Amino acid sequence: MDSEESKEIVIDKVLVAKLLKKLTSLFYDELKTLCDAAGYHITDLMPKPKESFIEKGSPSDVENIRFLHYEENRIAKIMKISSDIASNPESHLYKSPSTIQLLKQLNINVVAQNKNSRTVSVNLGDTYKTFHKPQDIIQYNYEREKEKYNRSLQMIEKISTIKEEEMRKKEEKLKRLAERERKLQADRMKKEEEHEKQTQMQIERRRNILLRKYQIEESINKQCFEIGIILEKRMNKLTERDKRDLREKMRKTQAKIQSRIHNDFQRIVMDEIRIKEEEKEVEIMMQELQKKIESRVRKYEYNVKKRIQTARSHSVKVEQRFSQNLKDENNKQEDKLKKIIDKTKKCEEKKDKKTVISKENAEKMKTDIEKSFDRQHRGIKDLNEAELRRLDEIEQRENDKRRTFNVIKNQLNEIHKEKKYKNTTRERNHSAKYSQTQENYMRYKEKVIEKHQRLQQVAEEIKIHKDLLSNLKRRSNFEVQDARSLHTSPIKPKSLGLHMQRESESMPNL
Repeated sequence: MDSEESKEIVIDKVLVAKLLKKLTSLFYDELKTLCDAAGYHITDLMPKPKESFIEKGSPSDVENIRFLHYEENRIAKIMKISSDIASNPESHLYKSPSTIQLLKQLNINVVAQNKNSRTVSVNLGDTYKTFHKPQDIIQYNYEREKEKYNRSLQMIEKISTIKEEEMRKKEEKLKRLAERERKLQADRMKKEEEHEKQTQMQIERRRNILLRKYQIEESINKQCFEIGIILEKRMNKLTERDKRDLREKMRKTQAKIQSRIHNDFQRIVMDEIRIKEEEKEVEIMMQELQKKIESRVRKYEYNVKKRIQTARSHSVKVEQRFSQNLKDENNKQEDKLKKIIDKTKKCEEKKDKKTVISKENAEKMKTDIEKSFDRQHRGIKDLNEAELRRLDEIEQRENDKRRTFNVIKNQLNEIHKEKKYKNTTRERNHSAKYSQTQENYMRYKEKVIEKHQRLQQVAEEIKIHKDLLSNLKRRSNFEVQDARSLHTSPIKPKSLGLHMQRESESMPNL
């Protein structure tokens, strides 16, 4: 698939497997020739199990990638060969409709098949009926031979281009191999330099560790010596029993320190031994990888040489087959030419008879045409006069229509002006009437307000009058009560004072 394509093509692997089965069982010879021409073997099209890509020491991801890469290449080869078979009109796909159906399901265009191959006689049909001279037959067969010769030349050119392409691919592969070898050599040199650097760094690290160890031991010895002097001074002050206890403690601590130093030193030594063993294992792995790469390169070169030899032998066979087919075709065409010449003689006799009949028919036709031409000439004159009259009537009708249109237009303009005047007067009257009604409404509102004010004043006066009447009634009631009280009890000064008080309270209201 080209990298310029933006769409991803999804191919059904089940259909591809069915198609490969059909091609190997029904079209083995064509498949083999196309594989040889393309430069690979039929076994390259067969599927392989995933376990065959397993190699010692390689991770599972690499195995999966190799398997997928092989499957993609295999499917691409099958699709290319099947498209070549489908595009070849001389293949025998018409014998297997199921194969054609599979090709169509995989979006491969199938060219209309020619059921008669090169080795079988060409079906000419009734082409000789169109020939009237032997030269036509010779020219026709010459053109056919020329086309076949051109096709054979194209096939030879195609084979030569395939050879050139194969040589170019071989050169490119050799260049790629040389480039890969150069890169591998550079990587190897780089890894060796890195390994030397790492060994130097490890040596320096070990030297630093030993130096540090020596310094630590020196410092410990100094500290121990100083501590020993201090302890001797202290021990001179202690008793014998305390001295024994201290010596025992010092012996234990010294044993612990020595064991710890010994353990650290042993650990460093073991790390150095382990690093040396790992370096040896890495060197062995590098040598094995180098041997595998060299064996694969030799195997690849052998396969390329073998393919080139098969392509050369196939091209020789194809050239021999083409030359033999051309000779057979020439012999067959000579026999066909003889037969066709005999047929053309018979056709010439028939043609002579037909020419005599055609001459008689032509004379009859000529007389009939002259008669019909005279009739048509007379009819054309009558038609011209009628056409002129019809044109005059059409012009008169157009003028009448134009006049009526102008009259109707003027009437419409007058009606429009009248309607416009009526609308303006109606709007003016309506606005005047509306302003008058607004003024009347304002006057009515003012009158209502004045009436409301008058009624309010009258209501206030009535209220004042009612208050006066109620006060008078109350006063008269008090007087009646006082009179009754005087009549029943002659000496009641309190009621008299109360009566006077009520009169004084009612006076302000008046």
